[in-house]
Amino acid sequence: MMVPELPPGTTIEQAHRIIVRHASDGGCGACLDTHCPSADWALQVVVAEQAPPDDRRPVTTVARLVARAHLPHGGAPECRPCRRRGCPSIRAAAQWLHRVGDETAQDVTRALEAVGVALDHPGPEAG
Repeated sequence: MMVPELPPGTTIEQAHRIIVRHASDGGCGACLDTHCPSADWALQVVVAEQAPPDDRRPVTTVARLVARAHLPHGGAPECRPCRRRGCPSIRAAAQWLHRVGDETAQDVTRALEAVGVALDHPGPEAG
């Protein structure tokens, strides 16, 4: 995966900025027709972070966008942009959506399981 060029700051700070910009329909110079490699990267960084952000809404919005962009279609087991089975982006999106108990999480999981991709993900966080 291509890592975006970033201004100074920690990796997680930059990931949060990218998430917030994409959640507010700002996009960036890396956005393509169907997905954004920068948003994919930022979501993977945020999901891997042990302390999630206080405001989870932008992350959830971007996780939904990433999931929609990377879901397999037409019976193919690979995601649309990556052409990889169970790519890291769809896994990060599914993990986040399950973590926060988002209503779209089960739909993402079912769509992946239908093409033979099993996901390991935690259940919703308490609180």
